[in-house]
Amino acid sequence: MKKFFFMAVVAFMTLLSACGSQGAAEGVAKKIDNHEQLTQEDFGVMLDYITPELEQMVKLIEMGADDKDVEALNKEFPLTEVFLPAIMQNEQKFDEANKKKSEKIAQLYMEAFRAAAKKQGVNFDEFNQELPAELPAVDSL
Repeated sequence: MKKFFFMAVVAFMTLLSACGSQGAAEGVAKKIDNHEQLTQEDFGVMLDYITPELEQMVKLIEMGADDKDVEALNKEFPLTEVFLPAIMQNEQKFDEANKKKSEKIAQLYMEAFRAAAKKQGVNFDEFNQELPAELPAVDSL
């Protein structure tokens, strides 16, 4: 019952957050598809679109949701697949406001990884420290 209630709240929150920004997000996605120049406002729309999905994903993982729940959440935010590459390609162009939003997204990804690792019985922080600070270039492999 608790899981059902939480999923209902997540679905309601998703619906509310998506209603206002869906039109702007679709407009930015069209600009990306048409290879048009993106503005700081466009970057902000993309970052604002992704943030609620990640916040909800962290909560789902922490509650022990299964892959189906996470996949259902991903379907609620179909433009994330379009926005993530554009964000990564243009991150160096962000103004201060968008840099802060991007930092929040990076923090949410870390929280999601940490929660997923904990669910699997792995201490993410210890695992993360074992990784090399810089990965070798593909050419050197």
